[in-house]
Amino acid sequence: MLSAKPQVVYLSDEQELTDLVRSALSERFDVTVVTEVTQLDDALMAIQQIKPDYVIVDPQVPSLDHDELRRRIKANAELSGIQILIVREDI
Repeated sequence: MLSAKPQVVYLSDEQELTDLVRSALSERFDVTVVTEVTQLDDALMAIQQIKPDYVIVDPQVPSLDHDELRRRIKANAELSGIQILIVREDI
């Protein structure tokens, strides 16, 4: 019996990049793209519903405070084990 693929939530608002990320990760991960995120609470609600193994945050989502999102995920006992990758443009 095959084990389930790890779940990734990708928070983005750019379709071209979304397709690229989904294509690159889909062989090893179940990828859920969340594009309707306009507020921090929307992102947290999606993450709480899906309970992924990993969250990738696109830096192009201007309405999200990425550091606050990371802090709130790590402060939540149910979500604290989720690995988070926040892609930074300024590096």
